[in-house]
Amino acid sequence: MSTSSDNGQVTPQATGVRIAGNLLRIGLNDGRELKVWIDQAPWLKWLSGATPDQQERWSIEPQGFAVYWEDLDDGVEISHLLEMASANNATIELSLPPPGGGAEYERHVSS
Repeated sequence: MSTSSDNGQVTPQATGVRIAGNLLRIGLNDGRELKVWIDQAPWLKWLSGATPDQQERWSIEPQGFAVYWEDLDDGVEISHLLEMASANNATIELSLPPPGGGAEYERHVSS
């Protein structure tokens, strides 16, 4: 399900998450991908200090507005990451998937 903002544009939603080493990758419903370098983002210290098992236990909040790690009692909102990416924050990259498809993501959706 997509949601629309007040200006009629579709609001990007998280569709999947993948953590590989230092890199948090979040797939969006519009085909783009957010990449966040965890160790370079002081505001993600809670995630960089987590065990691999804790990092892998996440869920996508209803309507894809955020990714939440229940064991860590914290999460990230997609709108905040997009704002930071558009402000050229060096720890976040927003990109289109490579030709032929994007990365495979695990999908966990909260009920």
